[in-house]
Amino acid sequence: MVFRGLLEDLSIAKILLRKKKYAASCFHSQQAAEKL
Repeated sequence: MVFRGLLEDLSIAKILLRKKKYAASCFHSQQAAEKL
């Protein structure tokens, strides 16, 4: 049971990381657009 909980935590962490990277890329592209 603990192992399953660990796997769920890992998948949640991966999703959060993906969201962070996505938000960062959106932020950077927005900044680049403002410079143009």
